[in-house]
Amino acid sequence: MSNCLTTETTCTKCIMPSTYPGISFDENGVCNFCRDYQPNPAPLGREKLIEVLGKSNYKGKYDVVVPNSGGKDSSYILYYVVRELGLNPIVVSYNSGFQTEIAEQNVYKTCEILSVDLELIRSPGDIQRKLLKSSYIVSEKISRPWGCANCPAILRMVSIQTAKKFNVPYIIWGSSKVESVKSSSSNHRLVDTIKKGIKDPSIEYHGLLYVYYRILQRVRLNFPLRLAVNPFKVPSFTEDSPKFIPFFEYIRWDSMENTKLLKDELGWQHPPGRESRFDCSLHTLGNKHFYEQYGITQDGVNFCNFIREGKMSREDAIHKEYEIVDSLGDEYQELLEKIL
Repeated sequence: MSNCLTTETTCTKCIMPSTYPGISFDENGVCNFCRDYQPNPAPLGREKLIEVLGKSNYKGKYDVVVPNSGGKDSSYILYYVVRELGLNPIVVSYNSGFQTEIAEQNVYKTCEILSVDLELIRSPGDIQRKLLKSSYIVSEKISRPWGCANCPAILRMVSIQTAKKFNVPYIIWGSSKVESVKSSSSNHRLVDTIKKGIKDPSIEYHGLLYVYYRILQRVRLNFPLRLAVNPFKVPSFTEDSPKFIPFFEYIRWDSMENTKLLKDELGWQHPPGRESRFDCSLHTLGNKHFYEQYGITQDGVNFCNFIREGKMSREDAIHKEYEIVDSLGDEYQELLEKIL
């Protein structure tokens, strides 16, 4: 798979290509995303976090719930909660069946080293594979990606369920804004697909089958009825019983520095050249879609954010993007073999 960085106009500050939606360049070749970039607000700090967490009288065995995928964000949060705050968490990890082996081992190893309990939830039966197979068939018929997994909603719901099960007042939630990439709504894709299904009944059949598996998966995982029958609805962040605490609003995130800490203190591992977003093999779908549509992978967009934050050089970003693009074809074929 060739890389667009060799053929398209690219921002001279980051690596965003001219094929990315809404992009423009000034006379120096700097893109509007770099020009308009505003640093994230300074975190509120450790003392503020302690103040928030100190407002509750802990009554159960555990102080907080910490979701952990085996990636660096959630692994660092768990480390900080135990080593810096001295709390006793219950860890929640959801494996859809497509969690990578290295991420799964990170979860087990981190929990063992930090001496914390783990609540492991797996997707029931073969539902996840069937869901993805239906999505793939629809995608092939309409010639663009359609639908993905229930994972964001499920992780949020099982965290809430675990907190209630063990009478835990807080869920420490974390996803770095620097590594946030937006994509289109599944609801819009569903409506569009149903319209196309009028001309091709097989599209409608597999689209509805996909929706059925999303609902079935939620039912099997004990979602409330109102969320189970609305298969694209993500549970809201709760304000009490339990309360979600956005970790990175309080604590500064330094990707490079904290990755080294995780390796040294917890034996945390990652694939060569892939420190971020390797915990789920389905991430390959997002990278492939972004690259084909926009000329840059999802990871590449994150690298642009790192450059703007001063955490990565443009040269390193180009090198990493090349590596990801070069491996996309093989990773995608391996994933299809598992799904089909």
